[in-house]
Amino acid sequence: MMRGIEDRDGFIAHMGRAEIIMSLHYVPLHAAPAGLRCGRSDGALPVTDAVSARFVRLPIYFGLSDAIDCVISVTRNYLRAKPAAASRHI
Repeated sequence: MMRGIEDRDGFIAHMGRAEIIMSLHYVPLHAAPAGLRCGRSDGALPVTDAVSARFVRLPIYFGLSDAIDCVISVTRNYLRAKPAAASRHI
C-alpha cells in the first residue's frame, strides 16, 4: 500500500520505466458490480475508498521465473529512494 495517490502513481511510473506493467489492486466490494447489486453498505465508505486507492498489485505469479528478481530489485530501488515513512506502509 502506497502513502497516497501521488506515491502510487509515481511507483507505477517507476516500474513502467523498467518495463514492468503494474495495475491497481483492489476495487472495494461496495464499489464492484456485484457489490453494487447485492451489497448492503449504508452510505459512503470513505476510509475504504481511500485505502483501496493506494494499493498496487505487484506482477508476481507462479510462472514468472527469472523476471521476479527484476520486479523485486526495481521495487526496492523505488522504496530506498523514498523517505523512511514510505517503507513503513508497504
